[in-house]
Amino acid sequence: MNRKDKKDNSGKKGKLIASAVAVSASLSLIFGGLFNSPSELMKNTPDPAMPPPAIDLYAPDLGDDGGPGDDDDAYSEEKKRGGIKDSIRNRILRMPAAVRACIGIPLWGLGWLLITGLTALWGAVLSPVLSTVLGWICIAALILGVAVVALKCAFPDVPIKEIAKKVFSKKTISYTVLGVALAAGLDALMPDIWIGYTRFRDILRFLACSAVLGVVSGPLIGDLRMVSTPVNSTESIIIGG
Repeated sequence: MNRKDKKDNSGKKGKLIASAVAVSASLSLIFGGLFNSPSELMKNTPDPAMPPPAIDLYAPDLGDDGGPGDDDDAYSEEKKRGGIKDSIRNRILRMPAAVRACIGIPLWGLGWLLITGLTALWGAVLSPVLSTVLGWICIAALILGVAVVALKCAFPDVPIKEIAKKVFSKKTISYTVLGVALAAGLDALMPDIWIGYTRFRDILRFLACSAVLGVVSGPLIGDLRMVSTPVNSTESIIIGG
């Protein structure tokens, strides 16, 4: 077996593993959403059929065109969803108990973990503290992006790959994170120190970010100038010759 065949086989195995993970996650979310506990999943009998609908003694909500109104449409849609959910649930409960125990319960456990984790993560994202942190992280990323664009405009003869390599180095990222963290800390403390800070918050944030950009870009200008100088001198020699 040559190298190309090995690469193709490894690619197929990767796709199969990814597909299996996706299917398992989807099934686990279905089991976790349909059943509240493993005991419900191991019930010996499915849920009883829904009783026949009662006869409504009130006039239906009619729309402007004489058809069913919005309330009736919403009720019909909700009833349809509940019927589909109950149908899937009953089909699962009709499976053999051994299948539900060996396959259903592990899938339910994985689904419960995924649903619980995603719910906690979504609640954390909506919290004020984490949203503020994410905002400053975006500002740090924006500063690095602006540094790349500004340095490329200042040194057009230097390849963008070389500029990005220097900007996104560990040292530059560390300085950026440190500067943004300092600005975020001052931004959180200043309202308690200065009553009128909120009126000038946007301007002061802009100045702080500009200062961080200058501190980060300053050392890189000298490095890029050394890279671009030989090119310029060579061109001048060729022109002069």
